[in-house]
Amino acid sequence: MILRRVIKHVRNQEWTAIFIDFLIVVVGVFVGLQVSNWNALRAERVDERQYLVRLHGEMLELTKTNEVLAENAQVRSEQISFAAEQIAYSSEALSLNTSHCSVIWRSHIYGDQIYLPSTIQELISSGRLNLISKDEVRSAIVDFAQSVDSYRALVEDVRSDRLVLARKYPTLIVSNPTDRNSPRCDFDGMRSSPSFQNDLTDNMYRYQAYISFVIIEQQSKRKSLHNLLDTVLDIQHEVEAEQ
Repeated sequence: MILRRVIKHVRNQEWTAIFIDFLIVVVGVFVGLQVSNWNALRAERVDERQYLVRLHGEMLELTKTNEVLAENAQVRSEQISFAAEQIAYSSEALSLNTSHCSVIWRSHIYGDQIYLPSTIQELISSGRLNLISKDEVRSAIVDFAQSVDSYRALVEDVRSDRLVLARKYPTLIVSNPTDRNSPRCDFDGMRSSPSFQNDLTDNMYRYQAYISFVIIEQQSKRKSLHNLLDTVLDIQHEVEAEQ
């Protein structure tokens, strides 16, 4: 329609009309591109919010789950420390029992509490991280992902030459073939063995490092990202009333 009209105007040398037709075409193309760009941007913002909402839910779930795991790890660390101190400095056997024996037996075991949310994995692996428009959120996501790699490397370092005490001292720690939670310990023999005490202390320090530099640090990173997502998504968490 417009092309025919332009040809007609050219034949009749109606230059003003030709200019108007040209202007109409340019404006139409411009408006069309702007609308297309606006729709694409709107779609990106919808995708961005969906990603952030998913990530917020994952962080919330991880926070709840790992609070319990972190508490259990802290209790275990305290039990290992108590047992090591009693063996090193106390001559009384009444302070140690089967529970402490089990803790000593497992002092080389570390729980796998390092998690990278699936949404972060997807954003990075798919190359869609730039979809996150706020620099601080994008930086926080990258920082969290890098910290997970660092924590995993640290755990591997701590685990690399850890000591399995029951294997090295089979006369002091006897595994129960019918109940793995009930090993038998010769606490008097442990007290008379400086070598065993040194190795138990080494395991104790390794576990304390695991708590301080992996569990607690990861909790802090997780809380920081969670709070940032709360702010960006304008999410308010209800505070439980004190009973």
